[in-house]
Amino acid sequence: MVIAMSRAGFDQQWRGVIEAVKPAMGFLNVMTADFHLHLAGGTVSGWRDGQGEKIALGEGGTPTGLRLISQAFA
Repeated sequence: MVIAMSRAGFDQQWRGVIEAVKPAMGFLNVMTADFHLHLAGGTVSGWRDGQGEKIALGEGGTPTGLRLISQAFA
């Protein structure tokens, strides 16, 4: 799995195995030894299918820049 975040002038990606997604204190948390993602509840209103990826949508269906990339989505 690849978790990618892209914004104007910024691009970051992490590749690895997501062993668990843990909800806590209003966030969904993915935590590994070398990566932490804390996604605030309500930030993602839905997901759009892309080519081999899921694109996170925010308010009004606008892409947030967050993408999940996996062979399983191809």
